[in-house]
Amino acid sequence: MLKHQCLLALILLTLFSGCTSTQFSHREPSSFEAALSCKHVLNQVRRLTKLNNDKAMNTQLRSQLWDWLSENSSKDSVDHYIDLVKLNFSSEEILTITKPLSSSELTTDRMNYLIWAGGQLPKKRKRALSELASWDSPEGTKELKKFLKARKKFDQWEEKRFKDLVSEAGDTSDTQAMRAQARTQRQTYERLKYACSAKVPNSDNAAAGKNFRRFILTVGPMSVLAGYTVANWSDLQSSWAQMQEGEGAPLKAWFKQLGYDLSIGIVLNYTIGRIFSEPTGTYLQKVIRGYGADLVIGTADMFAYNIIFPQDDSELTKRFEDLKTNPEFQEKMKLLKSQLDHIGFVAKFKKVLISKMKEIVQSGNPIGLSSIDLLNLKPEDLDKPEIQKLVMSALSAEMYFEGRYGAEPPEWSETLIQTGEGGSDRLFFYASVGPLYHTVNIAIGTRIYQTICMGKENIGKAFAKAAVMHTIWAFSYNLFEFPMRSRLINQ
Repeated sequence: MLKHQCLLALILLTLFSGCTSTQFSHREPSSFEAALSCKHVLNQVRRLTKLNNDKAMNTQLRSQLWDWLSENSSKDSVDHYIDLVKLNFSSEEILTITKPLSSSELTTDRMNYLIWAGGQLPKKRKRALSELASWDSPEGTKELKKFLKARKKFDQWEEKRFKDLVSEAGDTSDTQAMRAQARTQRQTYERLKYACSAKVPNSDNAAAGKNFRRFILTVGPMSVLAGYTVANWSDLQSSWAQMQEGEGAPLKAWFKQLGYDLSIGIVLNYTIGRIFSEPTGTYLQKVIRGYGADLVIGTADMFAYNIIFPQDDSELTKRFEDLKTNPEFQEKMKLLKSQLDHIGFVAKFKKVLISKMKEIVQSGNPIGLSSIDLLNLKPEDLDKPEIQKLVMSALSAEMYFEGRYGAEPPEWSETLIQTGEGGSDRLFFYASVGPLYHTVNIAIGTRIYQTICMGKENIGKAFAKAAVMHTIWAFSYNLFEFPMRSRLINQ
């Protein structure tokens, strides 16, 4: 630390002396052009002072970088030093950069390449840095060739910006000055693009991640509200009409379901926002993370939904008591056994989650009391607690299916997801549509994230553009999801 402070003091002393002297010392680390203005020197002092608190790169590596850069008497050396320190290169990577090149060969274009390479994942980053020495003959390279090809879009951006500047200035424009201005703006735009696309943390993608989370937590619930309302508009109208007649329960249930979906949506949006704010990971990895988070939230949703929207216990108790005196007791037991077989997998699944067992047994096997054969039961057996619990589970599933399908037999599409309870139906529904949703959502979310990151100078305009993209996607998906959910699981 003392060595670093001494180095920094030496740099600052030399820079300050440059404000009053017409010549820089020939052998000092800050031997820049004499034409360097005092204002520029003071700006560099402020920036270097900020770096004093950055411990990401150790003192020895900083000194190694500075010694290499100071070989070139250019004012760009300070800028290059600051940019390279931010990239936090290792000693091996610094050697890869400095060994084949002299500091005078570190042009702006090559510096941009280092900034781009420094934002890649380790394997790609190592290969890209090793290819820097092949700048003048990139034919046999992979990453360098890809970088140079991609830069054509920045050339097009610069040309378009130049024409816009000339058009704005009119006939009195100084085309040479406009060209320099367009080049400077292109430089800022290009480096911001590399920072926003980086796979390692930096100040730009950290700020973008924070803004993205704010954005998604604002517009996400609004899209759920709009999509749910449009998809369930007829139910809302019917519930409203019933309220006018003095029956307010249906309208209350409608808003209760909406509030629940909004709550789940907020949790999911926050989780997706966290995934996006983490720059590491490929597109496929983010899709998998998103789907995995969806399953975790869906599992919590499965238990919470059955608590918040319970069945009518009084009706369940009444059916159980009626069963004891049912003259067609054996026929009823056959029906209840089929219900147990139907819900066996879900019950096993929930039991595994609670008890942390490793495997889920095959679908169709009743749980817990598999040794009890319902077909051999008699009415008096219903007084036994273990049998009572099993039969009540079957009756509960029967009530759920009756409430879901009504008196009419269901169509085949409505029987694709049948678990015997609302929470489990939701889990398996979202598990089914999740791969499609996250495949598209991550792609569109990446575009929204890039828009917010690139628009940091005018975040209001960036939010407006992002809101249009998110609204189109989210509203379209909600119009697909909510009607399908209503058809498949009647929710």
